[in-house]
Amino acid sequence: MRDPPPADAAGFEDADRRPVQRAGSRRRAAAQVGRGRDVLWRVLADAVVLAHLAFIAFAVAGGLLVLRRPRWAWLHLPAIAWVIWLELAGASCPLTVLENAARARAGQAGYGEGFIAHYLLPVIYPAGLTPAWQTVLGLLALALAVVIYAIALHRRPGRAGSGHRAAPSPHAVAAEDWR
Repeated sequence: MRDPPPADAAGFEDADRRPVQRAGSRRRAAAQVGRGRDVLWRVLADAVVLAHLAFIAFAVAGGLLVLRRPRWAWLHLPAIAWVIWLELAGASCPLTVLENAARARAGQAGYGEGFIAHYLLPVIYPAGLTPAWQTVLGLLALALAVVIYAIALHRRPGRAGSGHRAAPSPHAVAAEDWR
């Protein structure tokens, strides 16, 4: 390794007033950049956990939104189908894979620290989750979805064969209004 050029009394190496770089300070600067990247990967991993938790909550309880506003079914049906497939197939969720990759890049081996790791991860990844329990959870999710969607379809106004007709909207435009 080359010795740095001599510095003037103020600690600058030449007339351009560039600070003298010592080997130790370069290592410290590189370590700080590395720690900054580790923090970013950890924040990304924590954000993925929050997104994962929100998706699980939507998949489990989103059917209740469908009861209130049937249009939510367009988002909820694919979400619940995905959860049921993951549980019955025993597959890994891509969010889990992304989170684990981010934690590995952050230099973390587990979930031992912080609010998110301490309080939210046990909800998403309960201890003792076996393939048999995953199957049970998948079947429960399927049963819950069937019940909620049966109620939603039963409550739908104007459904065929129900004898009920939806009241016309006060804002509806009659065919003769188009002439």
